Amino acid sequence: MDPHTNNRDGIWSQSNESADESQNEKMRETKLVDLSLLSIEEMEWLNSYHSQVWEKLISQVSPLLEGSARQWLWKNTRPIAKQ
Repeated sequence: MDPHTNNRDGIWSQSNESADESQNEKMRETKLVDLSLLSIEEMEWLNSYHSQVWEKLISQVSPLLEGSARQWLWKNTRPIAKQ
């Protein structure tokens, strides 16, 4: 049986909530970018990209994006810097 279902909005999602929770937990623990490997130019590019993602999604999808999803997007599109 396919673990994905098509909801009323035509968006595919997993039907198993515990699988979603497990995947979300893994994503919270996983850093997809190793900042120590980025040059200044790459960090500037990534910051610009994140800014564009935030602006476009908020201006186009804002009414549909709320709560924890909006907070996640805000947190994950903030400028980065080497520490």
